[in-house]
Amino acid sequence: MSLQIIIGTDRTIDAKVVRLALDNFPSILVDASNSANLHKFPEYDPEHFNNVHVIEVEALYRLTTTLKKIHTIARAINISKIFITTFRLFNYDDEQEINNIYIYAWELLNNLARDFNIVVGVEKGSIHEHLAKMHDAKVLDMGHTLTSQRMIVDNILNELEHFGKSLSTEDRRIYAELLKEPLKHLGNITYTSSMNTWAIMLLCIILEREKNERMAHRHIQGREQSSIMDKDTREES
Repeated sequence: MSLQIIIGTDRTIDAKVVRLALDNFPSILVDASNSANLHKFPEYDPEHFNNVHVIEVEALYRLTTTLKKIHTIARAINISKIFITTFRLFNYDDEQEINNIYIYAWELLNNLARDFNIVVGVEKGSIHEHLAKMHDAKVLDMGHTLTSQRMIVDNILNELEHFGKSLSTEDRRIYAELLKEPLKHLGNITYTSSMNTWAIMLLCIILEREKNERMAHRHIQGREQSSIMDKDTREES
């Protein structure tokens, strides 16, 4: 497990933290900067949102209370990845007290990192950058440190799309629809973390086709039953 930080100078750092939570779900996102309006990220399928558990922390004095509860919450829902936006919190301008709370918060984060992967957004030059380094937090390599299951799925889909280009127009249309099915289960694919992602994607396609067939079958049965009931009613009349 690890304690890692993303260093930035403006609000874009919080957007990066939110995107990492979306790319690496199931996850917990502690929003300490009012940045976790997930619907501001339209490039993500809505399925993502159900697997990112957002905890809003607006006031400084809720920060440590929340961090002390995170361990229990994460264990209860079987999550190992926790993301935290930059600490832009309401406080009462008592600098010494604020610093003491931040020092305690980083001690809690360091302890949590024994059991979880923690990623924290940090403003460059702030006390948090200093405290993070005191606890040997590593600067996150955005390209390699966290493996995004979404990236793996996208790479496989891109490869499969090349095959689709060789198909006839009608087959290409059907094939394109099939390739959308795994995205409905991206949260499940990420949770599985399989070395054979392509196989899980194939099962997702089969699962969706089976659901559609069963739904169509129930619809036909319902129409047949309704027809029989209407016939019996007419005969009784």
